[in-house]
Amino acid sequence: MVFVIIGLVVVIVVCLLLFLYRYMGIGDSRIISHPDEQRIRVACVGDSITYGCLVENRKKNNYPNRLGEMLGAAYQVENFGLTNRTVCNYGDNPYRLDKVKEYQRSIDFNANIVIVMIGTNDAKDKNFKTIEDFLDEYKELVKPYLKEDVKVYFCTPASAFGLKQNGLYGYGIRNDNLIAIRDVISKYAFEQSIELIDIGEVTKNHKDMYSFDGIHPNAKGAELIANTIYNSIKESK
Repeated sequence: MVFVIIGLVVVIVVCLLLFLYRYMGIGDSRIISHPDEQRIRVACVGDSITYGCLVENRKKNNYPNRLGEMLGAAYQVENFGLTNRTVCNYGDNPYRLDKVKEYQRSIDFNANIVIVMIGTNDAKDKNFKTIEDFLDEYKELVKPYLKEDVKVYFCTPASAFGLKQNGLYGYGIRNDNLIAIRDVISKYAFEQSIELIDIGEVTKNHKDMYSFDGIHPNAKGAELIANTIYNSIKESK
């Protein structure tokens, strides 16, 4: 009986590790691509939604990969998304300070186009101070991308579903914080004449395009995001 219990525990642990690896991006190895100077380089900067967390067949269906397919061979689209990362350096998992160093790689990629979609994890109570603090941190994060010859797009965080009575979504993401973050990103984009892609608005009526947690879009949701960004890029040409 003891061996049966041990066997079940081992199976559960293995299944959990496989789930974390395949869907949550924990321990996933990354292929480091060198910038192709012959193509238009697109850097997709963000958190788990950019990475493709909980997207079925993630490596194929994450939004940056789908965007690359839509744009075609003339473009080199790279996914610099990291699961569970925050804009703010005082958050629990800051994007800029992560040991994987995707932030620095995204800068070194020398992109012609940068898509920034991050802020959902900053809406957690434990990561949120004031909206002014968030904006200061956001400005620091995007500063290296704001070059004269680089086209930058700010994306609002995607919509969330499964709101509870205490104003929280899954993972402790707070509704009023998320709204404030969307608003301040939109305002900052307007003030700086940076093109805004309102992913929050695009996804708000598409609960069917989300995974079970109501936070991460599924493959259809990732395609919707990719198509929205694709249209913005093409309309800006």
